[in-house]
Amino acid sequence: MASRAGGGHGYPVNDLIRQPRRLLCAALWGLWEVESDDARWIQLHDETLTEVLAIAPASGDPGVATVSAYGLAFGQRGVHGATRWRSRSDGLSLNERFSNALLAQPYAPGQWLVGTENGVLVYAEADDCWQTTNLTGRPCRALLHAFGYLWAGTDQGGIWRSEDGFSASTISTPASCSKPWRWKRPVALNTIDGFAAAPTSIWRAGRVRAACRWIPSPVCASR
Repeated sequence: MASRAGGGHGYPVNDLIRQPRRLLCAALWGLWEVESDDARWIQLHDETLTEVLAIAPASGDPGVATVSAYGLAFGQRGVHGATRWRSRSDGLSLNERFSNALLAQPYAPGQWLVGTENGVLVYAEADDCWQTTNLTGRPCRALLHAFGYLWAGTDQGGIWRSEDGFSASTISTPASCSKPWRWKRPVALNTIDGFAAAPTSIWRAGRVRAACRWIPSPVCASR
């Protein structure tokens, strides 16, 4: 049976997904959901899925994909309510398995962008295979799709962007924008821990200057 808990005390939260009828929570100790008509938290993890670092909506039931220090995993809920998880990161190196961020590829259904300790990798569900990108050799902490681009926040490397998920460039040398990218206030593009998109801007969270709002140029924002 699915395990239920009455509260969230002592569960450091790494990621959240709000959906119309439920809230999904990735925590230091597993994956949880709470439905809109039930105040109790339902355990979605099993003994193979422990520290969950990031989550993303997925097809099927339980409708969520996860990444952790052990890599990318997909689950399947059984007839009795318990979810069993299967890793898709077997065969990767240690730094490639250690995953911090997850994003469904918006331009290629069934593909997933995974931010790892060794950069960004792409996983294809149909072929059950991994592909490398040119953003490699540095930890990726955050992934975002906004303004027609894919964004990656890295350790000691600032923000990178890509049109296809495979090739990326730093925002300091935009190839397709006639106007420069502008930060709301001057910040050092260093370690990026998180992103959030707003209608006309991107918020980024870092370790040095906390949260800052970044406004893309009109040329890129219209893409």
